Amino acid sequence: MKSRPAVLFAAQGNPLWAAGNRTFVDEMITLAGGTNAGSGAGEEFAVLSEEVAVSRDPEFIFVTDKPALRYFKTSRVW
Repeated sequence: MKSRPAVLFAAQGNPLWAAGNRTFVDEMITLAGGTNAGSGAGEEFAVLSEEVAVSRDPEFIFVTDKPALRYFKTSRVW
């Protein structure tokens, strides 16, 4: 059985607002076979520290706008 890929859904890049538990996004990630890298950020969308997000090693990162995309593309951390 394959492992479930970690997926980060970033509504904003800096500060990082991630989809937490009990969100529609969390449910969709789970139904699609992934694990939510934003899990534990809260029960909705919440700030997730960059250190925690990176430590969860997401295989996929979804963003909602161009500023967030630019953040992930230019950040040394990512």
